[in-house]
Amino acid sequence: MFNFIKYIRSFIEKKFTTPYNYAKKIGVNIGVDCFVPDIDCWSSEPYLITVGNHCQITSGVRIFTHGGGRSSAKKFLILTCLER
Repeated sequence: MFNFIKYIRSFIEKKFTTPYNYAKKIGVNIGVDCFVPDIDCWSSEPYLITVGNHCQITSGVRIFTHGGGRSSAKKFLILTCLER
């Protein structure tokens, strides 16, 4: 029952907030002036993702934060973009 309530809460948050705010809510470290489309591109560990300032993530992008358990060390994904 708890998983169902958690799923419903996540669904409502995703539908009624902006994609940028949803990314911040789930733990993505995201800079200013970024464009995030309304897609489900975040991995199962969004707190490992850092998106720099002035970045655009396009639809169809999938972000993975680890190599499927083959690596013992945590890897951090940092997306950097050119300054305007």
